[in-house]
Amino acid sequence: MEVFESFLSLLRWERLAALANSQFFSSLIGALAGAFAGATAAHRIAEKAKEREAYLEQLRATNSAIMASYLICNAFLGLKKQQIVGMYQQFSEKSEELKAVRANPNRGHVFEFVVDLRRVYVPKTPLEVLNREVYETLNINGRPIAAAASIDGAMTSLQAAIEVRDAAILRVRDQEQFSEEEKANFYFGYPLSDGSVSTEFVDSLNGIVLYADDVIFFSKLLCRDLQEYGECIRARLLERYKGEAPKVYRIDFSGSEDAGLFPAEEKYEDWLKGFKTQTDKKEQQRPPWYSKIFGKNP
Repeated sequence: MEVFESFLSLLRWERLAALANSQFFSSLIGALAGAFAGATAAHRIAEKAKEREAYLEQLRATNSAIMASYLICNAFLGLKKQQIVGMYQQFSEKSEELKAVRANPNRGHVFEFVVDLRRVYVPKTPLEVLNREVYETLNINGRPIAAAASIDGAMTSLQAAIEVRDAAILRVRDQEQFSEEEKANFYFGYPLSDGSVSTEFVDSLNGIVLYADDVIFFSKLLCRDLQEYGECIRARLLERYKGEAPKVYRIDFSGSEDAGLFPAEEKYEDWLKGFKTQTDKKEQQRPPWYSKIFGKNP
């Protein structure tokens, strides 16, 4: 019995050996190896194409965000130039004049003024587009995120300041019995006849100036940061893959800068300090803020 089982085992081994050396088995192994190699190559090609598309998506979203940020900045530059600058300058000049008149009442100077009842409207902007690209699509963090949040917050605060001013305008219109002196007190923030002090006009106008400048500054800053990020993405794309890559939008604010419409950067020095990467000689070689956003992948 044992001899018979040994014979069967030998027979099976001989058949397997013969099968392994056969043309069929060689073809089968070759086909399987080829299929595996082909699948591996196809997977690598698909992964590479997927990675390239991710870079392209980042580049497209960056350009979209740059354009949205530019449109926001440009809209508020227009608002400042066409309305806010003149309104604030006129108010400030008349406020100083009233202060001088009341400091020297014996000179007999008659103070004349007109209450500026013009309403201010927040321009329509692509804020939703900007927020979607910055918060949902782009792989960014740090200063650009903070700048986008500051734009959103400044717009909200600006709208609140405008509403306070609108309410003050209605109050002046409803109080027809206001004397000229009482109207001046209310408009410029001096004590009223009943002893109360109303600073709605003063505070709301100061707020409008401040928050409009905030939107202008942070949207310009965001444009600059997004351009840096986009150029870094584009450089990686050209380095890793053949072919063309979309160019990063370049924004030119030189006209508005020459007109003095941008707020001084010194006003935001404390805010900017929170995102500095070079604080001493030891840190001179530290990479910029956007270098931490992505490693080997976008």
